[in-house]
Amino acid sequence: MPKPSESEKSRKELRRQVLGFGESSHQKSYYPLLKQRLRELERLRILLDHSADAMFWAEVPSGRILDMNAVAENFIGQKHGVKKAVYLHNIFSPDTWKQMWKLFSGDLARKRGNRTLETELLPLEGAQIPVEMTVGFHRMEERIFSMVVVRDISERKQAREEHAALEARLRHSQKMEAIGQLAGGVAHDFNNLLQVIQGNGELIRFILSEDHPILKNIGEIMKASERARSLVQQLLLFSRKETVIPRFLNINDIIRNLADMLRRVIGEHIRLELNCAPALPALYADPVQMEQILINLCVNARDAMPEGGSIRIESSAVKKEDILLLKNAAEKADRHILLSVTDTGKGIPEDIQERIFEPFFTTKEIGKGTGLGLATVYAIVERHKGNIAVSSIPGKGSRFDIYLPAREKKIGAKAEETRERIAKGKGEYILVAEDEEHVRLLLVQILENAGYRVFPAYDGRAAIDIFQQYGHKIDLAMLDMVMPEKSGKAVYDAIRAQKNRIPVLFSTGYSFDLSETHQIHDEDVKILQKPHTSEELLALVRQMLDRNADRGSGKHAAEVSDKNPDTSFGL
Repeated sequence: MPKPSESEKSRKELRRQVLGFGESSHQKSYYPLLKQRLRELERLRILLDHSADAMFWAEVPSGRILDMNAVAENFIGQKHGVKKAVYLHNIFSPDTWKQMWKLFSGDLARKRGNRTLETELLPLEGAQIPVEMTVGFHRMEERIFSMVVVRDISERKQAREEHAALEARLRHSQKMEAIGQLAGGVAHDFNNLLQVIQGNGELIRFILSEDHPILKNIGEIMKASERARSLVQQLLLFSRKETVIPRFLNINDIIRNLADMLRRVIGEHIRLELNCAPALPALYADPVQMEQILINLCVNARDAMPEGGSIRIESSAVKKEDILLLKNAAEKADRHILLSVTDTGKGIPEDIQERIFEPFFTTKEIGKGTGLGLATVYAIVERHKGNIAVSSIPGKGSRFDIYLPAREKKIGAKAEETRERIAKGKGEYILVAEDEEHVRLLLVQILENAGYRVFPAYDGRAAIDIFQQYGHKIDLAMLDMVMPEKSGKAVYDAIRAQKNRIPVLFSTGYSFDLSETHQIHDEDVKILQKPHTSEELLALVRQMLDRNADRGSGKHAAEVSDKNPDTSFGL
């Protein structure tokens, strides 16, 4: 049997010393220091394993991972203690590895610098993880190694995306507000013009005989003014300046009642399908605006199917947890009505889907679209505290899902709507304050033709002066809301200070709620939106006067002098 060599004897002796076997001068001098180093290494390993970051120790330039902490093992699915060869290019995308390779083979590795970049970690199993990676280089035993520190930034990325989404919504809100202010001002002036057009058209049509050749032309003027009026209402809708008049309704009734008209609008080359779920909860909404949603979406779908196709309108009830899945869910009602409109058209390209609700944004040819259809839909849905979601595949159609909060109220039989019988005046005196001369002259003519006596005023200050002089005669005040010198609200306050019980009718080209905007809570006050027809005006004036007379505070026609007051000062 061969004797052990001197080197083997030396190794065995060193092993006995390190392990504590025997007593020697070497053990006494090096053993405590070795134990201290081992404890330091153990603490270092504990610190590394309890770090929130994954750490990889890899050789350069191959990228073979030589060691990693526990977090890194969890990241890539490597079991503890398993020494399976893993390379950096196995856990990062090819593009990331190309960047790392440039670092490994470049000056950065030789100069032992650091570089940080964002990328995605590709675990051996599971979904990829967004990470921030720091690559550092170190020299040991004449070799270069890399320390790769990887931090999971999933929450940071999500927060960043949410912040970007909030900023986008804020910019959209600011844009809508700016356009809304512009639309409100334009609508006011435009409504005054439409009031003159419609009012004079009605007067001419009333004077002409039924067989007059010009009557047809007057009819076309009236139709055009009605279309213009509808356009202004859409402007006010998306600018959030149109008053919502909600009531309890069944969305299925809206869909079915509108179906025949929709079929005429979309044309015979497009099939309209209805799928209304039974026993839906009540919806508290403005019925006219619900119709506007369906009309706009169907017209938009029709334009996307020039060669034909189908439109499907569906209604159903959804639970609270379904609506909570929407990012922009604002109303957390227990139940929602889901109104869906689906078409088989050409779809919406992904790059413009975020812009389709912007006012005046359109992909249609010049003259074939105003860009207000979907903007109006968006504004209506928001004002009803609802949400809208869009899904579209180019070439396969689009689907618009509208979620509206439901109300727990049973819907009874639909009340029969009746129009008030329009009665002429009985010689009552009416103060008309209107700064637009053409509108003022028109109102005076309409009221005088109907049998009323009118005190016209060209601004708020003149209206107050007239009322101070003739207030004991005046039975009703008709005030424009926005006037120079004194506003309609200021005139109202002056009238109330002098005569407590008198009907006041506000007329305005804007649209707002008096109780919210001007804190007017008065049962004797009404508001009439411009442009209005002469029938609407006379019906409301008659109703307000009769109501006031029934309470005993109005004057009877017999007490009114037949003599007309001097009205020249207001004109």
